[in-house]
Amino acid sequence: ICLYEQTCSGEICWYTFNNTETEVNCMNTLQVNISEGTYSLVLTNFTESVVISNFTLSGPQWGHITSLNISCGPSNNPSRQLLVKEFGFSELHNLLYLGLHCDNLILEDNAFLGLNKLTVLDLSHSINVSPQELLLNLNSEHLVNLRQLLLVQTGMNARVGFDMEDVFWNFIGKSRIFLLNVSGMNINSFNVTSYYRHCHHLSILR
Repeated sequence: ICLYEQTCSGEICWYTFNNTETEVNCMNTLQVNISEGTYSLVLTNFTESVVISNFTLSGPQWGHITSLNISCGPSNNPSRQLLVKEFGFSELHNLLYLGLHCDNLILEDNAFLGLNKLTVLDLSHSINVSPQELLLNLNSEHLVNLRQLLLVQTGMNARVGFDMEDVFWNFIGKSRIFLLNVSGMNINSFNVTSYYRHCHHLSILR
């Protein structure tokens, strides 16, 4: 295993190598030198708002990434946002894990379109995300291989609570999700009838 650090204009990246794969950890930048062997990317501590579009994460090298974790960092800038535009991750054809952790996470429609291999979606601690934006992006046709949905404290400070009604439970039932974590969410309603009607494959609910 080899580890080295690269610093440029206050932006710091650490590159960790083993025999076949590379893991990259970067602070305050989306401009990352990704090689064909890079499989895991962690982006943290952004000082300004971040926009993810299909042009941001484009190029053949992005198709090799299997794990992407984006965290805005400490809550010292209340106006900082992480905006995911339509088709924002469409170039990440082999992505298995996606983590988005930012107080002010904004999801445009079809934000997760193209993530056909994704197995884990982790939006934990995105405390101000709109329940409506979240629900509109939970599409079983876009997330066909999703196994785990992690929503710990997601939207807990949003103006309205999350409605776990028939539309939500229908998505869970049509998906391949076996683990759902909604600990600390601001849940406005929970339709027990729809839960039992749709959730035959869900084995862990927290």
